[in-house]
Amino acid sequence: MPITTCIPPEFFPNSIQELADVIGLHNALALVKAYGGTRLAVPKLPATKPDLLSLLGEDSYKTLARSYGGETLEIPRCAKLMTLARDIEILHGRRRKLGCRELAAQFAMTERGIQKALRRVENIERKPWFKELQTLTTTLTEETPA
Repeated sequence: MPITTCIPPEFFPNSIQELADVIGLHNALALVKAYGGTRLAVPKLPATKPDLLSLLGEDSYKTLARSYGGETLEIPRCAKLMTLARDIEILHGRRRKLGCRELAAQFAMTERGIQKALRRVENIERKPWFKELQTLTTTLTEETPA
């Protein structure tokens, strides 16, 4: 079952769709943010992995452990989605009247890179699925509690 009916599937690899079906999209994206590009060993219950437990919460952690306990999951980077999340944040900054120089410093990019990011996001902003995707990407750009 796809995560959404209107967002293009290239933003969500099958493994993320499968994880989202098990633990919810918000938690699947939290795993991408925390572990993207790495392997994640999921412990069998009753063992716990404190960092994973605090990231997902008890219910989702137990659901993940029941479904994948003892397995090692390859968490994809979701590079397109992560880039788009950053580009949306850049667009928000630009709309708050920040200049390219300030945005470049904030995002550790060049001014030219900021201009490219703005063009990319402005080109897809008119797509019917953009608002839904924009909402999802806030999960990826939220600060993780310390």
